[in-house]
Amino acid sequence: MNNKANFSDSEWNELFQCFLDESIEHLEGIEPLLLQLESSSDTGSCETITNQVFRAAHSIKGSSGMFGFSNIHNLSHKIEWLLENLRSGKTLSSHELIDTLLQGFDRLRHLIENAQESNDIDISDITIRLDKHLNQEPDGKSIKTVNCTTSAVIDDENVQVQLDEAVGLGLNIYLAKLNLIKDIDNLGKSLSDFLKLFIWPWQRYTAENRF
Repeated sequence: MNNKANFSDSEWNELFQCFLDESIEHLEGIEPLLLQLESSSDTGSCETITNQVFRAAHSIKGSSGMFGFSNIHNLSHKIEWLLENLRSGKTLSSHELIDTLLQGFDRLRHLIENAQESNDIDISDITIRLDKHLNQEPDGKSIKTVNCTTSAVIDDENVQVQLDEAVGLGLNIYLAKLNLIKDIDNLGKSLSDFLKLFIWPWQRYTAENRF
């Protein structure tokens, strides 16, 4: 679901073009970074590279949800999750893993370059490969998975999938409600003002600074 109703056509087109430009910018240079990650034995260098690649996936995931691009959002989320496991030591680097990440980012670029049709593009093959790595422990053994659901009623399928994944990992889930529109109205601002003043500058900031 996107938020187009909250913007004029010109504002929406401007935001959409900004999303495309920044997403492609994030993807530039990913391949040599991943190849460097595969060949490097320096811990500090590997950490720096992993963080840089992670930020690219994280930024694309966050922006794509605004436009309702579920395939872009889901694929970048799985890539981000795998990179998080890599930098935390839950997943070990290997030629197969780097190859999967390379293919994942290639597919992500294809989705972004065809953003308007991206929800209709089949990405099941690459998500299966990513899931294979996500379901492995550092020793290479598969992690036992369980079927579970959250008790909260979620009307967004993408969010529900992420919540179920978190519950399956034994994480605690907390549900909070915000009335962002009301708060913005009380300040005499519009949602467009909020997005222009906060979201895009923040993405540029996170692209240039480590978490």
